[in-house]
Amino acid sequence: MPVAPLFILDRPTLISKLRMTGAASTNDAQDVIDEAIQKTRIGFYDALSPDRVTELLAIPFVENAVTADAILRARANSTEVAWVKAHLLRDLPILFMDGSAIAQHTWNQEGFTRSISSRQLREELHRLEEFINKSLEILGGAAPDHSMMSVSVIGPDETPPLPGATIWGR
Repeated sequence: MPVAPLFILDRPTLISKLRMTGAASTNDAQDVIDEAIQKTRIGFYDALSPDRVTELLAIPFVENAVTADAILRARANSTEVAWVKAHLLRDLPILFMDGSAIAQHTWNQEGFTRSISSRQLREELHRLEEFINKSLEILGGAAPDHSMMSVSVIGPDETPPLPGATIWGR
């Protein structure tokens, strides 16, 4: 039985968002996809706690989110897609390392892996991991990052005199 996504509506929707609808249902790629979905589900529960995941699942998903809760739910959906994709980028190449022509052809047919170099693969994995980590902080309810310097001025509403204005009486 295929593994169901956690936040995305259903497996076909997730597969479509991954641009992997061409993956044949009879090859081992489907098992790798199921394993990636399962790892992602477990990752959400480990990172956020079962209670927080339940809270996020209770928020209805809307395509064009505008409220804070709807945006959180949309972020959960986007994070799930990114996390599954990161797992697949790591695991699918191993599946096709046997060097056979049919395996290489199958690998090249997958939308997001077509003609990708090892450098591009590392960069994409790094980008996905940064997005996932930032999203997990936000989804977990972390306070906003206040590492940027903020300055407030408290004082009179009047503008101080320009230099020399008190000497020359201007």
